[in-house]
Amino acid sequence: MPDVARRRRLVPLGTVVVAASALGACGGDGESAFPLSTAATTGSTIDDRPIELPGIEAPFLIVDRSLIVTSRGEVYRRNEEPEGFVGSGYMAPTPVAPTGWEVAQLTDAGLDDVIAIADEHGFLDPPPDYALFVTDSNPFWISVTLASAGYEHEIYDPEDLDVGDDEADAARRRARDFVEAMANLPDRLGADLGPFEPYLPAAWFVHAQPHADDGGVADWPFTDGPVEGCTSFPGDEPTAEGVDGATGRYVHEDTVYDVIPRFPWESPC
Repeated sequence: MPDVARRRRLVPLGTVVVAASALGACGGDGESAFPLSTAATTGSTIDDRPIELPGIEAPFLIVDRSLIVTSRGEVYRRNEEPEGFVGSGYMAPTPVAPTGWEVAQLTDAGLDDVIAIADEHGFLDPPPDYALFVTDSNPFWISVTLASAGYEHEIYDPEDLDVGDDEADAARRRARDFVEAMANLPDRLGADLGPFEPYLPAAWFVHAQPHADDGGVADWPFTDGPVEGCTSFPGDEPTAEGVDGATGRYVHEDTVYDVIPRFPWESPC
């Protein structure tokens, strides 16, 4: 792994590029429910190359809507995510039902290591040609946001490592290895990544799924009926037992609704 000097830099807010997370359109208040890194700044130097992250709490790295690393060192992952390098699958009339999330905190050294892993696998640079375009499939995508630029890597049929182009095959193998490395962060980083705990959002985004099958879908569990958009729920019932008890898919008056957690970096409701 490249040598990572533990040097950090203040990043001018005017240079921040914030990537759209596409994980929910609802906003947040800019404060995390979990302790943030003690680092006063957000940057590293890898092999004498300065790497600067967004100077506000925002996603630095998103792996196919299933794992997120923020510029302050929080690691979010779905609590029901399958292991390994898997693509988004074939397009469907509606997305899969939303699931809850977990969050853990990186130390400063751990965040530097994640930056180095991304750099080692080529994700701090513009994407290479991954070849292969599948019209009836969603791409697997990896988004990286630095203070000065943002990169979207889209990979169709990511399990295909032999697309007839040596450079594209090598890029696909690097992507596979990177995703596996990110999935194994707890083992790889040890004490530099804290324990995962349930992410307890302060609000959620409600979205109707009129084409979803309501078979086996739970009834809407809340006193007030669904209203599309960013919302909170009366009292602390959804998180009273230390779990996100709201996120999920529900049916109300023959319409299916997804309740998606809000993240701290998203715009206020």
